[in-house]
Amino acid sequence: MMEFDDIRSWVVRCVRCGTCKFTNETYLPSCPAGERFRFEPFYASGKNFIARGIIEGALKFSDPGVVDAIYSCPTCGNCQTQCPLPHHEHLVDIYEALRARAVEEGAGPLPSHKPLLASLRQYENPWMQPRASKARWAKELGIKDVSREKARVLYFVGCTAALDPTLRNIPTATASLLQSAGVDFGILGEAEICCASTALRVGDRILFRSLAERNIELLNRLKIETIITSCAGCYKTLKHDYPAVGKIRPQILHSSEFIYRLLLGGKLKFKKEATRVATYHDPCHLGRLGGVFDPPRRILRALPGITFREMDRIRENAYCCGAGGGVRTAFPDWATDNVGLRIEEAEKTGANLLVSTCPFCAQNFMTGIEKKGSSLEYIDLVDLLSSLLRE
Repeated sequence: MMEFDDIRSWVVRCVRCGTCKFTNETYLPSCPAGERFRFEPFYASGKNFIARGIIEGALKFSDPGVVDAIYSCPTCGNCQTQCPLPHHEHLVDIYEALRARAVEEGAGPLPSHKPLLASLRQYENPWMQPRASKARWAKELGIKDVSREKARVLYFVGCTAALDPTLRNIPTATASLLQSAGVDFGILGEAEICCASTALRVGDRILFRSLAERNIELLNRLKIETIITSCAGCYKTLKHDYPAVGKIRPQILHSSEFIYRLLLGGKLKFKKEATRVATYHDPCHLGRLGGVFDPPRRILRALPGITFREMDRIRENAYCCGAGGGVRTAFPDWATDNVGLRIEEAEKTGANLLVSTCPFCAQNFMTGIEKKGSSLEYIDLVDLLSSLLRE
């Protein structure tokens, strides 16, 4: 997490070579915002010059188009993968710092983001639901409440999967897998506080730090060994963003990493075959920005009956679905159009099953599949695994 005053040395290095606009391996487009608007301010190179203009006083956040250009970016990080300059890994940090300065000056976030932040302050989740709602999915499943009982593993569910009725299959499937493997785990239920990724992505760093500090204190006090999350956004935030605020002592793993270890240890036994052709979409916060590429693929290759095929743009070069960075909230039509491009890429593989590991990707893909009338079926990786363990 970079402060705005620290980004000058990075933005002046950009020479607008255009390499960030295409993947180095396939020369296919890499920037969703740039592809949508086809105007330089929406590409990484343009945003770098916006940042430089703000720093040098040549631009103001109140100038026409500046705030929209800053907030139309899904902060997917593909630009920094393609950039050939040293220390290119800071591009997303630059854009998030730019948003933070916009919030400080009262120019950000966008109006559509403000209800999310108000909900975080009132309910400690961005979806305007009481905290008690976070535990509803787990009723009658016999899961420990780690705020009252000891457990070795905490399943940090996250707000979106716990509170969106269309996604509650993700936590129920995750819990089912952990129970089948005999894992000593629990959840926080209504005591779980949002990881605050939403606040960080749209630029409210005061709110982010407040929630992060509370989470760090709580998670360290529980004396658990491992934290797992089935949300790519929670994973990236807890593991890669929180260190700027404080250290979480337990090991942090994505559910795909943890479950792959269970498979290797022989703790999960499949009882049926899927007989499906599957392709996998790398969520930006898990893959490119989180460094987790192999466990989901190894799991898919191990599933009985599954034929696994890759899309053209994968791993570090995977094309963003367009849901991240507050884009789906502020520009829902564009997010749906953008995910349609990824759906087409998945269809070209001949797959009938599109698998991923992120609730935000799930929301966007399901909307996009319905709009396009695609024959693809979207499923979260844990849901697919759970279905093969049941009689």
